[in-house]
Amino acid sequence: MAAWVAEPKPFHFNNSLLAELANHWKFSSVITFGSGRPANATMAGDANQDGNIYNDRLPGYKRNAFLGPNYFTTDLRVAHNFPIGTRARLELLA
Repeated sequence: MAAWVAEPKPFHFNNSLLAELANHWKFSSVITFGSGRPANATMAGDANQDGNIYNDRLPGYKRNAFLGPNYFTTDLRVAHNFPIGTRARLELLA
């Protein structure tokens, strides 16, 4: 797993609206990766007649007999701060 945060330095513009739109941005992400997770060889129905149709494994296979595929995920976050007066700010997140 890895994570990062980037907050660019402010730009200096003569136009206050342009400066407000270009500044106060923050970008971050969490990246997760790993090898395959153990998986059972299950079957549909109630083969062992115990009343539970969700836990029956194929005959001859132990628990966690297989490995699933490797995985990679990433979550990106973008935030912008809008100052409201001198004591408050509004933060929008996506």
